[in-house]
Amino acid sequence: MRIHRILLIAGLIFSGLPGVMKAEAEWLHGFSDGLAPVEKAGRAGYIDPNGHVAILFQFQHASIFSEGFAAVKVGGAWGFIDRTGQVVIPAKFEHAGNFSEGLADVTVDGKIGYINKSGETVVAPQFDNADSFSDGLARVVGDGEISFIDMTGNVVISPGTSHADRFSGERAAIKVRKKWGYMNKKGTIVIQPAFDEAGHFWEGLTRVRKGTQWGYIGKNGQSVIPFRYEKADRFSEGLAAVKMNGKWGYIDPTGKMVISPKYSRADRFSEGLAAVKVGGQLGFIDKTGRMAIPPTYKDGDVFSGDRASVTLRDKFLYIDKAGKRIWSQ
Repeated sequence: MRIHRILLIAGLIFSGLPGVMKAEAEWLHGFSDGLAPVEKAGRAGYIDPNGHVAILFQFQHASIFSEGFAAVKVGGAWGFIDRTGQVVIPAKFEHAGNFSEGLADVTVDGKIGYINKSGETVVAPQFDNADSFSDGLARVVGDGEISFIDMTGNVVISPGTSHADRFSGERAAIKVRKKWGYMNKKGTIVIQPAFDEAGHFWEGLTRVRKGTQWGYIGKNGQSVIPFRYEKADRFSEGLAAVKMNGKWGYIDPTGKMVISPKYSRADRFSEGLAAVKVGGQLGFIDKTGRMAIPPTYKDGDVFSGDRASVTLRDKFLYIDKAGKRIWSQ
């Protein structure tokens, strides 16, 4: 149950089209907002879904696009660009995260705060650690204490524990006396701590572990799918990968096994397809279990923007949903 980032070592090559460069780079990332960041020889830029250079290699580092902006590092500092490559927030931060719910975390003098898309400081830098906003709240750490702030910087939850996860589906996992439960956005524990491991809520359910077995519960703590799996992933597009008797398959939200366990690896569904491994080779299946892209690859990532990055005999490439190779090393 991994999300892979694929390492490439190459340069730039030119296509037969006037003024168009085909890129080969040191890193392949997933596409977001129609672009993917890649790095080459210490410089980063962006390619489009056809592998053409969309934003020239000019940055020290580059992040994925989120909400129309991407954090980039120039001259030792971080700022933000838009999809045309235009600098929209000058590079003046020690570090910068992705925009989420209209705000991005930035670091100034070793402390983390938040800015809006105009570059204005909304929450002054004051935290030692901080997450992106989700469900209107952000988990932050200051003076060794975890708390949750709203988008004005006001502390709304002080859970009094060193183990609390970010919010997802209006629930956050919290550890109390060695067991995990869940609290709501008011900080009230709504699912009593009874689990040895706890995930995030996705599509109304979360995976939780008791002892050696995994199951799924709803937002009120009710058992929805019994504890019977060796491993379990989150729900995505109506299905979740689970492991039984050493093999992975997929269940629906009722717990019905809709794709039988027969894979040595099974990733979450994304854009209608999921990466699976059969006989040591990776391919992609659809939601009926049909092998949509034959298992011929060594490794691969989830589909993002109609593209997936895969490895074939130590070469790195992007494929589309028909399995067509649209860019290769």
